[in-house]
Amino acid sequence: MKKIILLHCYLLVAMWLYSQQRIVAFYNLENLFDTIHDDRKNDYEYLPNSKKSWDTEKYFNKLHNMAYAISQIGEDSLRMPAVVGVAEVENVRVLNDLVKQPELNGRFKFILEESQDLRGIDVALLYQEAIFRPLYHKAYPLITDRPHFKTRNQLLVCGVIDGDTLFILVNHWSSRLGGQTRSNPNRSAAATLTKTIVEEILQTKTNAKILVMGDFNDDPTDSSIAVVLNAADLAQKQPNSEQVLYNPATSALKMHKGSLAYRGTWNIFDQIILSKGLIDATDKLHFVKYAICNEPFLLHQDGRYAGTPLRTYSGKDYLNGYSDHLPVFVILSQ
Repeated sequence: MKKIILLHCYLLVAMWLYSQQRIVAFYNLENLFDTIHDDRKNDYEYLPNSKKSWDTEKYFNKLHNMAYAISQIGEDSLRMPAVVGVAEVENVRVLNDLVKQPELNGRFKFILEESQDLRGIDVALLYQEAIFRPLYHKAYPLITDRPHFKTRNQLLVCGVIDGDTLFILVNHWSSRLGGQTRSNPNRSAAATLTKTIVEEILQTKTNAKILVMGDFNDDPTDSSIAVVLNAADLAQKQPNSEQVLYNPATSALKMHKGSLAYRGTWNIFDQIILSKGLIDATDKLHFVKYAICNEPFLLHQDGRYAGTPLRTYSGKDYLNGYSDHLPVFVILSQ
C-alpha cells in the first residue's frame, strides 16, 4: 500500500511538472523616474521643484503601485510573472528600488542597458532568478540617417526557463508625437531593426523560441507590425506555413479590446509577438494564451474615464494611480 501511495504521489508531481505554466508579461510603467536629476537627461518634469512636485512620497507610492500591479499579472491562481519586460524606467536606481518592494518578495533580478533616449526612459527585463536563468543579453540601438534622433534600445535577452531556451526582445518604439503619419518612419525603422534581430537568431537556431514584446505605439494591424515586421494574425495561421512571426493581439483588437485608451478610442500598442517555434512546439515550452490584464484596481471606477487605465497623473492632477497602459501577458506551458 505504501508503495502504491508513493507511486501515486510521484505521478502527481510528474504531471504537475509536465503541465507547469509560466507567465511572461510586458508592462509600460509610465514614467518611473526617481527624484534626482541625471546628467544629459530631460527628467526635469519629475523633480521636486517641477510643476508635478515629484517628491519622495510620490516616488515610493509609484514603486508600491508598480510592484503590486506586477504581482497581480495573470489569472485565477496563476499570478506573478516569471519574466516581465518593462518600459519607461529611468535607470538602475529605480529598478533596484522596484525589486526591493515587499510585493515582489525579493524574487526579481533585472537587466538594463541605458540608451541615448533624450528623456532617459529605457526598457528592461525583470526575471525571477529561481525560474529564468539569463545566458546573455545585448542592446541594439536604433541608428538612422538623422543624427539628432535618439530613442530607446531594443534589448535582447537569451535565457533558460524550465530547461528550454527562450529569446526575449523588449521594445519601446517611437511615439506618435507629431501625428501617426508623420511619425510612421520612426516605427518602420524600429520594425526593420526588430526583424533583423529575429532573422539573426533564426540563422543560428532555426526553430528558436522567440518573444518580441513591447509598447510598439502601433496596433497589430498597422504597417510597422503587419507589413514591415510581418507579424501575422495568429488566428489565421495555416498548417505548414513558412510564416515566422505571429501576433495573438490581432484577435484581441478585432474584439475591441485594448491596452490603452486615448480620447475614447482603445488601442493595443502593448503586444507579445511569438515565433513559429513557440507555436508549433510539441514538447517543452509552447504558447497557450495571450491576455490583457485589466484588473479593476488598474482602472477608473467612475466618472468620464470609467473603465480606462488609472494613471499616476491626469494632466496636473495627481491620482496616485498606476500607468496609462495595462499589462499584457502570455501563458507558456511545458
